[in-house]
Amino acid sequence: MKCIVAFLLINPPDSKVKDRLVITGNEMGSPHYGVYLLKSDRLFPIPNPDSHIYMTENHIDGSGTYVRAYCSERWSKNEIIAKITSGLEDITIDDENRIPEMSAIHEKCEEIIDKMIEKSSPEEPVKFSEILRHEDCSESAIVSLAFLDKFSVYGDYSNMFSRYIIDGRNVMADVALKIENIVLNGELFMERSVPPGQQFLAWHQGDLHIFIRTKEEKTWHLITDITCRFASGLYITKYVLHEDGPFLPLLNLIEDFVDQADKITLSNCSDNSVDCEDESPLQNFRRKIAEIKLGKLTPTRAEGNIGILPKPLSIVRWVDEKYM
Repeated sequence: MKCIVAFLLINPPDSKVKDRLVITGNEMGSPHYGVYLLKSDRLFPIPNPDSHIYMTENHIDGSGTYVRAYCSERWSKNEIIAKITSGLEDITIDDENRIPEMSAIHEKCEEIIDKMIEKSSPEEPVKFSEILRHEDCSESAIVSLAFLDKFSVYGDYSNMFSRYIIDGRNVMADVALKIENIVLNGELFMERSVPPGQQFLAWHQGDLHIFIRTKEEKTWHLITDITCRFASGLYITKYVLHEDGPFLPLLNLIEDFVDQADKITLSNCSDNSVDCEDESPLQNFRRKIAEIKLGKLTPTRAEGNIGILPKPLSIVRWVDEKYM
């Protein structure tokens, strides 16, 4: 039985962030991370009844983040993804649709930074600390502009930015930013507190990421890579489908299915019958997976600095061991 994970982001009506679906999979040798716009008539994609794709359910209760699993005994993980995303608009590399719209405040901040860059020199570069003195330049505005490639970022607090360099438009990250000003709505989800530290999921510049901070320090670091999305698919899928996460009932159900598949003789029950005495392992799985209903992910308020370099070696080694 193969499974992939889908995250649904529903924003308040007045939000500048578009609702979206993130699909992740950890197919061996070909992990997947994709961002898709929703169809107007539905939220999570619904596979055809005869598709051999089965899914968990959700209690949709307004704006927030929801998670669902899709599983199949027939298809590979990437084949499941191809089938459930058919007809959806892929915005994974479409910054215009993926990254939140620029506001008037962002445009004012861009003008301020442009003027500062014009007056700068290699000996006197533009710095975060100087930009933040302007009331029209918030931390979130600076990050959004950087992700829109208005300038590149380097320096001691730049580990959450792309390493891409824009000639003549470089800004030094000389101070740490606050994670509560960086992630969407200042919210973190799905905590895991295991060595080497506290981990959460969060929305950041239109994408889903994993953040971690060690017990020895209060600084947050990215586990996922902002420029390597296929790796994010691997990391996030493994993060969610773990033994103490929301899908523990699903993992137990899959284990039962595997155990019983070779032991139970398929009955003469019709494929649509789920209450006959000799229910097959697949019929049992299909019925019980639909009984797994998850609500909205409970948010935790984000707090602490983010961005410092280098990333602690303990985190680097742990990520290599845990996810690769």
